[in-house]
Amino acid sequence: MLGSGALVRIFRGHYSRGRPTPDMLLQWLREHKPFARITGVTAQEHHEGRPLSLPLHVEVPRGRGLINNEYFRMRHCRNLRKKPSEGVFANAVETARQLDFTPEDRRHFIARAYPGKGGLQRCLNDSANTPRLGRELKRDLRFSPIGCDSNTERRFFAALANLGVELRHNKPIGPYRFDAVCEKAKLIIEIDGYDYHSGEEVFKADRWKGNAAQLHGYRVLRYSASCIDTEFDTCVEQVMRALQPRLPATALTHVETTGVWKWHSQLRYGQRWR
Repeated sequence: MLGSGALVRIFRGHYSRGRPTPDMLLQWLREHKPFARITGVTAQEHHEGRPLSLPLHVEVPRGRGLINNEYFRMRHCRNLRKKPSEGVFANAVETARQLDFTPEDRRHFIARAYPGKGGLQRCLNDSANTPRLGRELKRDLRFSPIGCDSNTERRFFAALANLGVELRHNKPIGPYRFDAVCEKAKLIIEIDGYDYHSGEEVFKADRWKGNAAQLHGYRVLRYSASCIDTEFDTCVEQVMRALQPRLPATALTHVETTGVWKWHSQLRYGQRWR
């Protein structure tokens, strides 16, 4: 049976009918090593929503047997307790601590792992349960665009973070949530995708949302997602000017002093935009 390939040996005394898939191996871990935790590259693939590759990278408590073959790469971890793990995968903060990321790649990974309005709280909970964060990881957590809803938002706000701008994402102000808020400058940045924000009801709600922000003491910069894609540097530069506490008139550029229909790449030149 083994020679014909009908049975494949996973580990001593454990066999599979045919080559096991990552999902089959995960189920085997849950049944036979419930104290194990998936870490490293495998956890990264999981948090990024990519198919898992083999071998699976696994940590087990000290004193437990290790399996190292084409299906598993196991190592001991002193922080694991010898009882069933609460979650088979290491959280994204722990994964970011373990892997050798560049700061930019680490921030990108963290931002994608914690999207949406609940992203920040999930990240805070995982950070509290992750030992020895270290100075670099703490800084990357501070400046990662956690809580963003789209790749366009993550890309734009990551560029601002690289310039030292500290923002809160999906932050509630009054009854509304805003894409990015800089409390220090009392500045809100909104990025609107056409498909969602072009509807009549959403269009009306956006007017009241912007008004509420103004009356709560914030200034609002609003961009379309396509503007971020086509006028990326211009949008970044405008935000950076708006972050200055007292913007002198001499700091204004053609973006603020010339009609957008004359310079925007997506609008027709020579025709006033209506």
